[in-house]
Amino acid sequence: MASPEKALLDTLYYRKNIPVPDELEIDGLDWTLLSQIAKHFPASVSRQMHSLDSL
Repeated sequence: MASPEKALLDTLYYRKNIPVPDELEIDGLDWTLLSQIAKHFPASVSRQMHSLDSL
């Protein structure tokens, strides 16, 4: 089973965006883990992930 962090990155990778960003509950995410996992994805996924900080 994927962690919430991996699931978010998979969504960014496969869908290229978040369909409804205002419905995300990102407060509970482990941003350190998210950054570590993001290293295994293309740079475009990391850029999208960092743009979520402003939500």
